Amino acid sequence: MTEFNILSKSDWKQLVLKELKGQSFDSLKWTINDRINIDPYYTKEDAVSHLSILPVGNEWLIGESFDLTTPEESNNLLLESLSGGLQSPLFILADSFKQEELSIILKNVELSYLTPFWDLSKFTVASEIVSFLEVITEQSKQENNDLKGGLILNPIHLLEQFNTISIQFPALKIIAVHYVINEIQEVDSSLATMLLNVKELMEKLNPTDRVSFFSKCFFTFQIDKNYFFEIAKLRALSYLWANFQLAYGVTNPEVPFLNIEFDTKAYDEESNTNMIRATTMTMAAMLGGGSRITVLPADEANAFTRRIARNIQHLLNMESGFDKVQDPTAGTYYIDQLTLKIAESAWSIFIKRTID
Repeated sequence: MTEFNILSKSDWKQLVLKELKGQSFDSLKWTINDRINIDPYYTKEDAVSHLSILPVGNEWLIGESFDLTTPEESNNLLLESLSGGLQSPLFILADSFKQEELSIILKNVELSYLTPFWDLSKFTVASEIVSFLEVITEQSKQENNDLKGGLILNPIHLLEQFNTISIQFPALKIIAVHYVINEIQEVDSSLATMLLNVKELMEKLNPTDRVSFFSKCFFTFQIDKNYFFEIAKLRALSYLWANFQLAYGVTNPEVPFLNIEFDTKAYDEESNTNMIRATTMTMAAMLGGGSRITVLPADEANAFTRRIARNIQHLLNMESGFDKVQDPTAGTYYIDQLTLKIAESAWSIFIKRTID
């Protein structure tokens, strides 16, 4: 049996330099911004022990969005998607929406088996939201405590709505935190902004139970086609979120709920290429710890392309076993280093902004 020699990092560098034929080694380095610089390769010498297992979930929900403009059409689309494995619909209420339309939209839908999210940003008063949710509990034959999923609320009115909703519906996630700027060079700044937004909101609300407060947060990301970077970006948020909670005295940090959507700019006019991109982007979302993933159809959304988008997740789950390992990229030297450098820079920015 042939044994391979273990090469040191300097040995690898000599091999790389030989292949470069006089070109600069530094030309292979990746500079994200003036704070994050990435080498072209890493070895065991660069292993990051404290990233051995991040608080990253290994299960996710198959998501899809529904614009509730036409109740009958919404119900048909919803039933079609549920038959294809949908687990977590996002319902976007139209400005003309009326509560009595819910019975049409949810006809023959067993809502208690799903983890729905509701965009209720059109409501400005807490009592309107409570009234809406009470109709949902009645429709689904659930108790208030059992209503799961999440709400997208109007951020301007969140402070007035938070206590009422969180007390009456304790299992719902109601603090939506968005990754604002989807540009690679702004990754650390955007992650720091997410933490800062949570901190400022928490200080305004001053919750008596911080663990409960943290459990009501969920983070929405748009991801692109930069495979390793997207994995590291999501893992960096998990690392930051754990440290953020530890800083506030939480001994067992909550795993972040990562709601993943696709950046439409990642697609072009070629639908077959888009299907391949959709697969790798879904893989990145899963490996990064996505909790709810909405795969963008490869071209104009229709019954077939929506089914293919859902099936990408089914194949990666049921046939590829992506849900069998917690944080499967742990120990991959390059992704661990990328994760750590993004997280450390983001934390530094967050601390600086906090002090300022």
